[in-house]
Amino acid sequence: MTAKIKENERVVLFDEKGEKGEKGEKGEKKKHGKKKFLLKIEDKEVKRKGIGYFNSNVLIGKEYGEKIKINDKEFVIMKPSLLDLIEGMNRKAQIITPKDASHIIFNCSIHGGSRVVEAGVGSGALTIALAHFVFPDGKVTSYDLRSDFIRLAKKNVEMSGYESVVEIKEGDVTQSMEEREVDAVIFDFSHPWDAIENGHNALKKFGHVCCYCPTVNQTELSVKEMKKVGFVEIRTIEVMERSMIIREGSSRPDNRVIGHTGYMCFGRKI
Repeated sequence: MTAKIKENERVVLFDEKGEKGEKGEKGEKKKHGKKKFLLKIEDKEVKRKGIGYFNSNVLIGKEYGEKIKINDKEFVIMKPSLLDLIEGMNRKAQIITPKDASHIIFNCSIHGGSRVVEAGVGSGALTIALAHFVFPDGKVTSYDLRSDFIRLAKKNVEMSGYESVVEIKEGDVTQSMEEREVDAVIFDFSHPWDAIENGHNALKKFGHVCCYCPTVNQTELSVKEMKKVGFVEIRTIEVMERSMIIREGSSRPDNRVIGHTGYMCFGRKI
């Protein structure tokens, strides 16, 4: 039996026509606006870009997979995936993209019940991804120095539905970190090497550290400090992502590549 939508749930409205798009001269799809809309079910009429004025309470009692017509547009009601939550969030800073976040989660062995400290919350994209994997018994503690980033990240985490496992603090991890015996520490700010020792102290035995660095110089300084404080299994990776255009008889790689976004330096405490 398909679940019915309740108040305060998060849903995605999917525009099938937007997905199909229009064909250009070479048969390629033209993007013409947003296709998916992430929203929380609440009794409030607001204007949503791409939809118009709309009270999401009209979705209560409907089933996922149903189609609904809103202001002359037809949408499919879907449960949000983790990717939907991140793609649908508001942004004020460059986020750690899913291609990098997935490697951070894998290399830091993040799982249900993990306790993770993140420094440099930004808009909260990695925060939401971490919360998704530690839920429901783990915890993500995120630090940032900017109150505007903290306010936005809190709103995005609340929209994701993972606020019960996330705590966002205003603080400088290069000065102190009160957490102890955590499973992983992830640094995403301009000078992570200044917090490496505090991160080492916060980790439990065999815990993992990750420094996310946009430049080679930052990477070198981070790795140097990781070695100095005693981390082992230190490795640095960079991930590229290229999608494929699949058409019968003429499939090929897409010309657009998600290239360099950051270097990820991993280490482990013994």
